[in-house]
Amino acid sequence: MRTQFSKLALMATLALALALTLSCSSGDDGNNNSGTSSPSGGGNENSQVYNEGDGTPFTGSGAIVIRKTSINAGSVTNGIVNLELPQTLKLPQNVADKYFNDFLDADEQRSCSNYPNGIKAFIEGIDFIQPNITRRKEMYIYYRDGQLMQGIEHWYFSIEGKVVCNLVYEDDVLNVNLDVKKGWNKIYVVTDRNGRKMSTDNILTKEVKWFVED
Repeated sequence: MRTQFSKLALMATLALALALTLSCSSGDDGNNNSGTSSPSGGGNENSQVYNEGDGTPFTGSGAIVIRKTSINAGSVTNGIVNLELPQTLKLPQNVADKYFNDFLDADEQRSCSNYPNGIKAFIEGIDFIQPNITRRKEMYIYYRDGQLMQGIEHWYFSIEGKVVCNLVYEDDVLNVNLDVKKGWNKIYVVTDRNGRKMSTDNILTKEVKWFVED
């Protein structure tokens, strides 16, 4: 069953695709960031968060939680992110059964030159919750300019090891080059006209910023 890879492919660019949809609908020019090229991009993860629709600074406050759960992962205070991922991830059993799965299925593993046996991953991301507002808002950290999209994901792995794969999904190519530790890992994602790359090395060339759903 090839559900996990399609989910992996989706998660790798979900923030970027969402940003594209929202910014186009709000009349944005397609560039939510003004960062310049550098040998090593990235950004301060404890920094200002912006409204995804129009790119203006967000000034609210609230809690950051692990998606699909109520597990605290930090806070936003007057628009400034303080990301504090829990040292260990203790998921409710029903959430673990559904979302803490094999990182790749058997078919995808055949396209890998390195793949740790039995490695599992939780790749759901984080949400923002404001006081007295029931709807959760998704948060992402990324840069986008036309076809160039770069971002950071925070994924939790069950064991350490190297995952090196060249995966083809329909007409899309996903190059995976991860050297993960047990626990949380920062995953750098780059998407352009040549396909998609995912690495634990910092392959970003642009400064990324936090965005929250409107």
